[in-house]
Amino acid sequence: NVVTTSAAFQDSLDVAATSSNGKLTLTNPANIAAGAARNLVVNAATAGDLAATLTLGLTSNANGVNGLNNVDLTAQTIAVTGAAYDLANASLNSTVAFGGVRVGATSNLAVTNTVITAAAYQDDLGVTAVAGTTQLGIANPALISAGATRNVVVTAAKAGLLTDTLTVSLASKALAASGLADGATTTQSVAVTGTAYDFATATHAATLALGNVRVTTGTGALTVTNALAANGSAAYQDALDLSATSSNARLSVTGAATGIAATATGDVTVRAITAGSLAGNLTLGFTSKALAGSGLADAVLANGTVAVTGAAYDLATATVASSLTLNNVRTGTLTNVSVGNVVTTSAAFQDSLDVAATSSNGKLTLTNPANIA
Repeated sequence: NVVTTSAAFQDSLDVAATSSNGKLTLTNPANIAAGAARNLVVNAATAGDLAATLTLGLTSNANGVNGLNNVDLTAQTIAVTGAAYDLANASLNSTVAFGGVRVGATSNLAVTNTVITAAAYQDDLGVTAVAGTTQLGIANPALISAGATRNVVVTAAKAGLLTDTLTVSLASKALAASGLADGATTTQSVAVTGTAYDFATATHAATLALGNVRVTTGTGALTVTNALAANGSAAYQDALDLSATSSNARLSVTGAATGIAATATGDVTVRAITAGSLAGNLTLGFTSKALAGSGLADAVLANGTVAVTGAAYDLATATVASSLTLNNVRTGTLTNVSVGNVVTTSAAFQDSLDVAATSSNGKLTLTNPANIA
């Protein structure tokens, strides 16, 4: 209220301002004495374009001086430019529940930058989540624009209990066009629950050398280990069931272990049932048996292959007449008794036959045959 002549003899000034833009709220100054200045407070109350015209109604206030009246002065206008921006507005759950899962399973924590007024006039949301233990892996999302949702991807990184607390930092990131500084960063805690389990891990030798064995009594065993998974825990790893088939019909699978606990071993046993070469392959079937209470299903694992070497041999099989009739003969007469080595399966895989004969009658002399193939 600029002094014209003397402040003591000049009316005070009343201001009543209005705005053409509803996004602005105005607080008019109190009565302004001559020579004084007060502020018209303009508040960007709502996000958006603030372009507006302020109309200031001005009144010369006589303040009750006898014989004087208040006088309306010429209104003035003020052009307002600018824009107002809301801070980012994060919305997310306070829990992540995995339940029973396999190592490597993921769960998404959805984070939304909920629109307060207008998406075009709201900061982006920066999200940085940190786990409290190495049981979990975290992949944070890119900046989240207003109205959008992105996921913090939480991974069950190791077998065992997944109980943890995520610390989620939420940053209001000013839009580049606004020229504003970023808003404050807040934090929120998210409780994680669940349990992760490794599959069984089968390890075994690549070969099984049986050597030369007898049919039916020739056996061999292949040891299979349910090896502990990398960074694993035996208490949170499936058991292992075995099965086996042979590509060689001469070799029979007589047993395969089941329920092999993590770090324990079990055997596949085989027996030679027919003479011949035992060369071939064992195809091992592996089933990862989910632990009771995990809520998980069993899983069929990739087969294993074992190269088998060896050969099985039949014993010699003798055939000989049970009687020999010589009748009356001259001294020195020779008579033959035929002794055979009958092939059981394959002549190449059967013992030769040695014969050592004796007589109960000293008048007979015997000449044993040579080794009989």
